Amino acid sequence: MSKIVITGYGVAVPGSTNSKQFEQQLRNGRHGLEMMKDDLVTRNKTLILGYLDNKSFEREEKLYKKYPRVAKVQINTTEEALEMSGLEVSSERTGVFIGTSLGGTEGYEASIALSSRGDYKIFPTFACGQTNYQSTASAINGHFSLKSIAKTVSTGCTAGLEALESAILYIRSGMIDNAIVGGVDIANTASLIYAFSKIRAIPLGRDFEASGIPFSENSKGFVAAEGSASIVIEKEEDAIRRGGTILAEIDEVKSNNDGLGVFGSDHTGNSMYELCKEVVGNKNPDYVNSQALGLRANDEIERYTHNKLFGNKIPITSIKGMVGHSFGASGLIQLIATLIGMKGNFIPYTARTDKHGFEELNIVDGFKTSDVSEVLITSHGYGGNNSIAYIKKYKAGVE
Repeated sequence: MSKIVITGYGVAVPGSTNSKQFEQQLRNGRHGLEMMKDDLVTRNKTLILGYLDNKSFEREEKLYKKYPRVAKVQINTTEEALEMSGLEVSSERTGVFIGTSLGGTEGYEASIALSSRGDYKIFPTFACGQTNYQSTASAINGHFSLKSIAKTVSTGCTAGLEALESAILYIRSGMIDNAIVGGVDIANTASLIYAFSKIRAIPLGRDFEASGIPFSENSKGFVAAEGSASIVIEKEEDAIRRGGTILAEIDEVKSNNDGLGVFGSDHTGNSMYELCKEVVGNKNPDYVNSQALGLRANDEIERYTHNKLFGNKIPITSIKGMVGHSFGASGLIQLIATLIGMKGNFIPYTARTDKHGFEELNIVDGFKTSDVSEVLITSHGYGGNNSIAYIKKYKAGVE
């Protein structure tokens, strides 16, 4: 079976608008989060959120200007990924797979406000495109003149990795030759804040020391953030034939569901553990790039899975203290952080943690140089989906 390899990536997170900036952010442990105060959303309580730099994604093209912001940022990270890859996309043989949990809720909420007031006259003619989950994948196809498969995967926080899982299946089936895989969410709106603060997952009225701190019992919830990530994947032999630079091999991507219904997930961690056990097998990752994000139930799943699989032997880390949690984009952002660390010989570390209550874990909490060859990436979310990816540093001629 042909190896599936990564040949390019692009990323935008709070604090960085491209992969070069992101590398420096990972090395320095600098966060890009903001303290907000909004009477409408939080009843005058403070709130920590992560936003992208809007100015970096503005352009003058007529059609582009009409796109929702979620499509604009994904176009930009995709351009970075394709430039790095050097792949000449094929109109008929390049697939597009976008993972998103909530899409771009800004356009949706604005439309709902207008329709609720009966403001038909000023209701935008492009509202359908602003509120459609498929709009980002369609925008990518339109922007790059692609006519092959364009699919949106919306499975919650695991959507980015599950879009990758789907793309691999399509390549191996022979239906496409290569794929643009993206993850994006632009969803810091009132409905999201209301929904997650109601279940005490997003902390209101808390400062940085109690918001979005991975692996800490002092953290009172996660930090919602915007984010976009794109990667280019193809078969090993195709990348070699065209002279492309192979950045890493995708050993395996798998997902499952807890089977417990709509509200929440399996807090025991058993479903996540079984999935990781199946994929890891006898392999020995150099570390785990986890989805720990400062939400107690979530981080306990990471603890349970890690202890049961590896004990204290394998280091574990999380980048969420720097960039927050960007829902469907988060898994691919973790993957790109892994690729950057592989290339630069370091482990992206867990910034802003005090490790309180998680002292038994081998948490990487400071910059650490390391020759990284294999990494397990974990992702799970509300609604019970779990997804993991196992990534290896590429070695030519090694099976």
